[in-house]
Formats: sequence, C-alpha cells, structure tokens
Amino acid sequence: MLEINKIPYANNEVLAPVSHQYTGELGDALDKLNTRYSFVTMDGRHKAFDNKEKMFIEIESVQRKHNKTIQHNDKSIKLTSLWLGEEHLRREFDKVVFKPYSSIDDVISTHFNQWHGWAIQPAEHTNEEDFEKYVQPWLSHIKHIFCSGNDEQFDYFIKWIAHMFQKPYEKPGVAIVIKSGQGFGKGLLTTMLQKIVGDNYTIRVSDSNQVAGGFSGHMNNKILINLDEATWGGDKKSQGRLKALITEQRLTLEAKHKNADEIDHFGRFLITTNSSYPVPIEIDDRRFFVPDVVQAKPSREVFKELVKINSSENALKHIFRYFLMVDLEDFLFEEFPHSETRKSLQKESVNHNDIYTAFMLACYEGEEAAAALCQQNISASQLYECFNEWKSHSAFKNTPSSITALGTALNSAGFIKRRANNGYKYSIKCEDVENYLKSKKII
Repeated sequence: MLEINKIPYANNEVLAPVSHQYTGELGDALDKLNTRYSFVTMDGRHKAFDNKEKMFIEIESVQRKHNKTIQHNDKSIKLTSLWLGEEHLRREFDKVVFKPYSSIDDVISTHFNQWHGWAIQPAEHTNEEDFEKYVQPWLSHIKHIFCSGNDEQFDYFIKWIAHMFQKPYEKPGVAIVIKSGQGFGKGLLTTMLQKIVGDNYTIRVSDSNQVAGGFSGHMNNKILINLDEATWGGDKKSQGRLKALITEQRLTLEAKHKNADEIDHFGRFLITTNSSYPVPIEIDDRRFFVPDVVQAKPSREVFKELVKINSSENALKHIFRYFLMVDLEDFLFEEFPHSETRKSLQKESVNHNDIYTAFMLACYEGEEAAAALCQQNISASQLYECFNEWKSHSAFKNTPSSITALGTALNSAGFIKRRANNGYKYSIKCEDVENYLKSKKII
C-alpha cells in the first residue's frame, strides 16, 4: 500500500539545488533562477522548463524576463548571460523522459523527467462524515448508473481507476467504454478524474483522425486519455491504431516536423460514447471493459451534487485518498466481467469484421438466406453457394471469400465436414451453432 504522505504532488515539487561559487546579490539571483528554471535539450533544440508554470518555454523568454545587470566584485554581470554561458551554474538535461512514480535509479541524472506529480494532494484522513458527503455520491453513481448496480462490474471499474493513481507506471492494456446517451454523467466523471490527475497528464480526443494517422505528440506524457464520441468501429486503419495505443508499452512518437522516436507510454483510455458501434470487440478480444449503463436517465438532483463535489478541492482530496487506499492485491486487468452491452458490441463487430462468423450468427438469428448452414447432409459446394447468396445481400457483399476460407472457419468452430461418395458434406446442428456463439460470448 502506498504511503499517502509520500504521494508526488505537482505544487510541492522541489528541484535539486545547484552549487556555485557566487555569493551576495548575484548568488541569490542565480539561486532564484535555478529554483524556477531548468535547461533542457529537446530534439536538438535548447529549451527552459518553467517549474512554476510546469511548461517548456524558449530560452529567449528567460533572457528577456531575467537578464538584469548585477554588480559583483566591481564588475557588471548580466544574469542570464552568465547562467547560459557556464554549464555548472544551471541544472541541465540532455534528454526528456516521462516516468511516473520514478525512484532515483529509474531516471538517469541527465534526463529530465516530465512527471511532476498529481494536481492535488490526497486528504490526510477521511472520517465517516467526509466519506458519506464527498466519496459515496461518486461511488453510488459509478455503481448504480455506470454499472446498473452490478457488483462485479463496479468492483472492476473502481479498481481500474485506483490502479491509475497507485501504479501510473503500469499500462493496463484495457480501456473502459461507457456507452450511453447524453445526461448520464460521463463528462462529469472525466472532469473529476482530470482534476486529480492534472491537465498536463489528461487529454480529451473527439476525432478518431487524431490517432488514426499515427501516435502524435499531443498524446505524449498522458496518464488519462478520454476518447469522447470518437468512434473506430467501421474504420480498420483506426481500429489498428487504437488497439496499439491501448496495449503497447512503447510506441512510436510521430510529432510534426520531428523525427520519429520510440517512447514509453503509460496512457489509459476512458472511452465515452453514444455511438451504436464505437469500438471493435472481436472474438477473444481482451482490450475493452464495457459496463452496463442503466437505461433510465438520472435526475438532475444527482448531477447537482456531483458538480458541487467536482468544484471542491477538499472533496476531491477525499476521493483521491479513497482510490489510493483501494486494495489491488488480486486485481488482474484481463479478468474483467462481461456484460450485455459488451456482448451487443461484440455482435456488431462480427457483423462488420468477420464474414464467416457473421454467417453463423445470421443462421442463429433465423435469416432464411443463412439457414443452409444447419441443413443436414449438405455438400460443401452447395453450402458455399448458399453462403454466397447470403453474402450478396449482406454488408459483406464486396468482401473477398473462398470455399477454402469458409471451410477453415467452420473447422475452427468445431464443425467438421465428412467425406461422402460424391465429395464432402456437412451436418451441422443449430444447437451446435448456438453453443459456439455462446462460447465466444457473441450471444
């Protein structure tokens, strides 16, 4: 369990002091300059990091703001000219990295770590009154609205969030997908988390094109990435990029006008959407946890309370403490509970991406054109003709297929053809089709 009083907090970050030989007014000015700025080399260019504003700025900005003249030992010395001219007078870094909760051994002394800590501090103590007033309303909303009261879904949801705060250096490889109409609190949840994580480490993306073309700089150094109404369901190129972003520990950064660079990536994805087909959930996919959001829209009074909590730093401190204290000992990301919403998205994915499984699903759902799949003693060639007839009227009419590929798919599903006097034949039972689809959690 983490020690609460040692949680990194952006506003109490203390930079390593810089030793130098200067005293008096000049020494004090150098100390003040080093308290606020660090000298960093980024992509071959020199920058200054402003520790107060938590942002990189141009060296020229430091010069314009601080290059005053100071008398020292009967000499007139320009402060920033001295600071920039002598390396030992400043804190200098030759590479920028991002390592949350790093120890001294994790980061080379000449590497600048862009992780500075969370936006707020956790509460030192939460009593029963604080818990009921500040924490319980959000827990109740997550359980009864986002998870429809399901204990397993709620437990996973809470531990997914807790892991972000307790182990931000571990990438989960699983995204949460909250699928609902407007007015269910998806945006309020993101806002609450962002106020604890911090604006520097959170980003909201509403256009899938921002990630479809490659991993770009605006998603670098992020702990929480909210994909809000950005859909990937029918775009295969975007699907591949999304899957990589969710699971890969190291990604290629393709920032504009810069050489591609491979970096560590710790981002976890919260997908909030009203789309009927927001993400591709294929057979055996383990990337998406999709809780069952309640059907009835919550009352306005519920949201008034959550808005009030989100607006109170004191309330957020107690919520933060709660997540830091959640026990994660036996928590495994890949073992998330399934849901009816996930099952419906998986079925939708089959109808968009897997032509042969879609044929089986069409047979199960009673489509006349696919009924031949359960016809007894049907030859492989006859079945393929019926398959093509079904395909010609489906969303897959332009998708390449072959009798060999159909046979391979049926064989993988456990439907084995048998040799007959005049070729190969199938005798697939409808109940076997149903059992296969259930085993893949499609129905």
